Amino acid sequence: MKTAISLIMALVINTSLYSQNQDSTASDTNKNADTTNIMLGKKEIRIIENEGETDIKVMNRNKAEREKEIAEEEKEKAEVEMERAKEEAEIAKEESENKEENDFSWNDFDKKHSGKKFKGHWDAFQIGINSYLAADKITVLPASDEFMALNTNKSINVNLNMFQQSFGLIGRNFGVLTGLGLEFSNYAFDNNNTIVKNASGYIIPSDPGFKLDKSKLTTTYLTVPLLLEFQFPGERRSSRLFVNGGVIGGLKIGSHTKIKYKEDGDKRDDKNKNDFNLSTFRYGFTGRIGLQHLSIYGVYYPVALFEKNKGPELYPFMIGLSFDGF
Repeated sequence: MKTAISLIMALVINTSLYSQNQDSTASDTNKNADTTNIMLGKKEIRIIENEGETDIKVMNRNKAEREKEIAEEEKEKAEVEMERAKEEAEIAKEESENKEENDFSWNDFDKKHSGKKFKGHWDAFQIGINSYLAADKITVLPASDEFMALNTNKSINVNLNMFQQSFGLIGRNFGVLTGLGLEFSNYAFDNNNTIVKNASGYIIPSDPGFKLDKSKLTTTYLTVPLLLEFQFPGERRSSRLFVNGGVIGGLKIGSHTKIKYKEDGDKRDDKNKNDFNLSTFRYGFTGRIGLQHLSIYGVYYPVALFEKNKGPELYPFMIGLSFDGF
């Protein structure tokens, strides 16, 4: 009898200790429930008290352990699904932002678009023709300036616009741009003469006394533009019709004349480097209209080709084709 009582007391003590260890685990699962686990051999008796109700479950230990493993697996699965949902939400957010950037709105003044995507059209290889207007802004030169008459077909203008910086004002379709370029202008004389300075430093014609095959004046200017540009709405920059215009400044960095002729059957050419009283600094008005990588450009300089009272009063202009993004 004493032996049976001792075994029962030991069982009760072990059950109490085990219950205390499990209570903390059970409280993690349900803070409002009181759970008691009693282990008898391979059996587990689970007593759950929750808000005045008592639920008693008798399970095999293997089954209880399996349920615990299943619960942990479900928890891990839920965490994986949550992480995946978070990644999908971030991807959807990026796609939405990209779509907003590709959509043009006339009222789009959002700072996140301004200045980030606009790219203007300045950097280019340009080729066209040079000419100039007389003092009264017509192409017909007065008799006193006839020696400056040009062979327009051979008066070639070449521009290398090498550097560009764009600043968006409204979205990707309107902005301001500047840059740096080189302007080479060849003025091919139509008459059998070149030009020189006389004793007073004034530009006059010079007849070499023999037939010239070619005679021209070449000028080289460093150019800096300040342009406004509008690009008509389109999905891609390359598909938008664009128009820009503004002012262009010039600094003379070189000039010379060149004549070609034959002497005793041999071809000769003479080059004369001089400033020829050309304007050192000048400004002009320029514009361009085009689509994709091809456009038409034009430039007009209201500053005379030669310095005042040091040569004929002529105002250069040029027009041609621009191959953008060279």
